[in-house]
Amino acid sequence: MLVAFCEADRRYKLPLNHVEWIARCQHTSFCKTLLRGGRALGRPDRATLPADSRRCLAEVQATARNHRILIATVGAAFVLSAGAVALWRPWQDGDRVATADIDAGRALAQACTVCHALHRGAPPRVGPHLWAIVGRPVGGIEGYGYSRALIQAGGTWTVGRLDRFIADPATEYPGNAMVYAGLADAGDRSRLIAYLQTLAD
Repeated sequence: MLVAFCEADRRYKLPLNHVEWIARCQHTSFCKTLLRGGRALGRPDRATLPADSRRCLAEVQATARNHRILIATVGAAFVLSAGAVALWRPWQDGDRVATADIDAGRALAQACTVCHALHRGAPPRVGPHLWAIVGRPVGGIEGYGYSRALIQAGGTWTVGRLDRFIADPATEYPGNAMVYAGLADAGDRSRLIAYLQTLAD
């Protein structure tokens, strides 16, 4: 923040552009310009300043205050927009899955059966069974030897979380033991998850 305190500059008549006024005052002995985050090196007593200087000081302070308000407003808008995106993402995932082709998802799930059973209570293969996977706690099959990455993940397998994990398991949970490169196509992931949702009571 740039704040200027003018003591009594009779040579320059106000109003001047603030930047121009400050630049001129920097070359005179009548003005102290503060460039260190607004820290005062010696604030003059407002009551002792000439009228022109008091008006100039008030204008500069008002400009600085408006800049702070603008920065705060932009920051608040950014936070709100980020929150809106975070809230909108689960709805988007859910809508995409709700309209997906379940039969196509069933066909995609056959690739999963190399490592995972699809029916209730099935013993683990390479990985745990996928019955009731949607809504199940992450690392929630008792007795299965999950990786530390999934044990520490916590939470449940939501649609959005499954979508991100199936897309790129190694990136979503680094260090997990699932040897799978991921399913890049978002439509195929939606179809697969739509089918997995049917694997429940």
